[in-house]
Amino acid sequence: MKTVLKCGRLITGVRDEVLENVEITIVDGMISAVGAGQQSAGNAGAEVHDFSSYTVMPGIIDGHDHLGLDMGDEAAQAREPLCYTAIKGVRNAEQLLRAGITTLRVAGERDFLDKTWRGAIDEGLMLGPRLVICGQPICRTGGHGWYLGIEADGVDAVRKAVRTQIKAGVDQVKIIITGGMSTVGSNPLASEYTKEEIVAAIEEAHRANRRITGHAHGGDGLKWAVEAGLDSIEHGMLLTEDEIKMIAEKGSFLVVNTGVTKAAVKTPNIPYSDRLKGIADNYVKNLRTARKYNVKLAIGGDTYHGHVADELSTFIEAGFSHLEAIRIATVNGAALCSLSDVTGSIEAGKLADIIVIDGDPLEDIEDMRNVVAVMKQGQLIRN
Repeated sequence: MKTVLKCGRLITGVRDEVLENVEITIVDGMISAVGAGQQSAGNAGAEVHDFSSYTVMPGIIDGHDHLGLDMGDEAAQAREPLCYTAIKGVRNAEQLLRAGITTLRVAGERDFLDKTWRGAIDEGLMLGPRLVICGQPICRTGGHGWYLGIEADGVDAVRKAVRTQIKAGVDQVKIIITGGMSTVGSNPLASEYTKEEIVAAIEEAHRANRRITGHAHGGDGLKWAVEAGLDSIEHGMLLTEDEIKMIAEKGSFLVVNTGVTKAAVKTPNIPYSDRLKGIADNYVKNLRTARKYNVKLAIGGDTYHGHVADELSTFIEAGFSHLEAIRIATVNGAALCSLSDVTGSIEAGKLADIIVIDGDPLEDIEDMRNVVAVMKQGQLIRN
């Protein structure tokens, strides 16, 4: 099947300049050509969609969300019936896709629900982004997120937990390195694992050719993990400048979740909102420092589903250009998910993961809220 998209403005993700009045030709879900208008004239029988009044750009890649959790009391939600959580995930997956997110790295779900959703989406049984799954987060007994993950203590148990995730078919492994904001009594700067346990998890994942990511806000646990080759850090809300510099030098990704941080502080009855006061401002400072050292950054909604403008506005506040922010949410996200060869930009030979925006996000990042249509691997969904 051949499809042609007429684009008023095109942000490719790889060019600095915006292309105007161009057409994208798509064959069997893949981009076959990007060029000047009138391609459709030579494509008899092609399905043509006229977006000449809109901005067209790559689909967003969200590097951290949980389909089975909404912003709020996570421990209580983890006790909900499994079938209820599964239905919630179906709703959230469609919401994310319609918000322009064509690929999602699921950063931990109970009972490997993410594997079920991945299969259902791939088979066309439900609507949602392409899923890169992390299975159950590995945490110490009673540690942060214990209600969601697999508890493991000691080097041997941690190695077995990693192997269990890989056996289940995860794309990436996740370990909870420090405490977190949403678990009562948890210290976000205290390491929940010993250095030996952290190193064992990283070694085991890499031995199986899997990337491993770690929930960490800062402190000794984060340093041990980054030194041992941790591929990405989730959150990093309380990082110091020295820690940010080390992350840059080691080449780890930092996946930030600024939107949920700001939203939780403003939302009544969020159990951990008091702990987050001031963190949003700290995020801006940290992002400025991360830009200074050229840290590899990606975004994640983390239970605040599909609010891309809220994520990217913090980067603008921190001094990033609009194009830099968009590349973080597209090109960088693809690299985080090991998908740079197939998505993240609009180029011939890549999957047709494309979104259509009413407005110009290079002028006003708030226009990212105005998603008119989403195409995932050639399948077009209009909002």
